[in-house]
Amino acid sequence: MLDVISTGSKALDLLLHNGIKRGLLYCIFGPAGSGKTQLCMQLTINALKSYSSEYVLIIDAKGEFKIERVVEMTKYSYSNANFTDRIYINRVYNTNELFNSINYIDTRKSLVIVEDVPQLFRLEYGSNSMEGNFMLMRLMRRLAVNALIMNTAVIVTNGVASVIEDQEYRYKYRQIMDRAVSMFAHYKLMLTRLNSSDNYTIVKATLIYPLLSSSNEALFKIGTDGIKDI
Repeated sequence: MLDVISTGSKALDLLLHNGIKRGLLYCIFGPAGSGKTQLCMQLTINALKSYSSEYVLIIDAKGEFKIERVVEMTKYSYSNANFTDRIYINRVYNTNELFNSINYIDTRKSLVIVEDVPQLFRLEYGSNSMEGNFMLMRLMRRLAVNALIMNTAVIVTNGVASVIEDQEYRYKYRQIMDRAVSMFAHYKLMLTRLNSSDNYTIVKATLIYPLLSSSNEALFKIGTDGIKDI
């Protein structure tokens, strides 16, 4: 049985067929403010809790993964003050640095997160460049292979380029450089912010792939204390 990292929400875990599994590659996408980074922060905390001798690697192409926010969230669920010693954040500024970061993935990493995976390819090649899409596919393939070989869960996050309509979903966002990002992903999850209050933001998660049951949506909330069920 594969090792599993909880998202913090039972509803979301159920949607993902019992949580985030080590050895697999996940694509989480949605518009700005939909909760992608917050979910990754919660997964970072939960991975550190579940695997006390292992590490989490953050490959950040956008500079929005704030360790201060992770520290704030841990106050509610994790008392080990030394947890930050097991979080590696690698800020990358070009695609060469992004590819080199894959060399840091090893069996001691229970979780690897690549924030805004197409960002640097768009800057260097353009969204519609054949070479840029090919290079991004190479990266996704290497991430999928490393997830399997190193038995680590790999998550990539992505934004959206447009909104489309189809017969399966009433409204669905198309993620940036969709085909290149999705080709090697085992799971594809879309987040949509529904509403916000002073304390919580309600988020809808839609499982785009794979569809193994009739239900493909789950609701959860994001607050100061992290990811919770509604």
